[in-house]
Amino acid sequence: MRFKALDHFERIFLDGPYLHRVSTHGDHVSRYLFEDLYSINPQSELSKYSNECRKGLTTKNARVGFSDRRCDGLFGDLVPGSCEHVHGFRVPRGHAATVNIGVETKILFKSMRKQINDRIQGLKEAAQSLSVGVNQKPSGHPILVAIIGVNHAEYTIGYEGDRLYKTDGTSKQPHPANEAD
Repeated sequence: MRFKALDHFERIFLDGPYLHRVSTHGDHVSRYLFEDLYSINPQSELSKYSNECRKGLTTKNARVGFSDRRCDGLFGDLVPGSCEHVHGFRVPRGHAATVNIGVETKILFKSMRKQINDRIQGLKEAAQSLSVGVNQKPSGHPILVAIIGVNHAEYTIGYEGDRLYKTDGTSKQPHPANEAD
């Protein structure tokens, strides 16, 4: 079985230059993760509740009434009347009142040693945000899925607007293959 989430994750890098400032890469991948979960077991509770429009993906990656840190994908109880089916997807969209599963995608592309602590902190903040309910009280035990990509290329090129930055193997611009492990 091919996993759509992994295929779409790969497409981020194969369909042209990787633009690290595009904030919707993770959103795109997470949609397909939930489709994969549905397909793995169409008889599961996730699939059953999706079919009944009781649970689904949030449309804005946030719970209704919360100023959460925005994750790349949230799956939970949908607010009644907000369920909509998107062509080509089995898991519905809507406004979520609770979170059962949160997805966070992190990509370590270049200057990875500089980024790693920031990425770990982002994952910790996402986990903390999802486990808090009204008045900062615990709200169940949602699952947080982290999808992490690590660049192992011999060299890479970063893009900042019209400027290109190719790694040169120095301590300032190390090649990804030298720091990926």
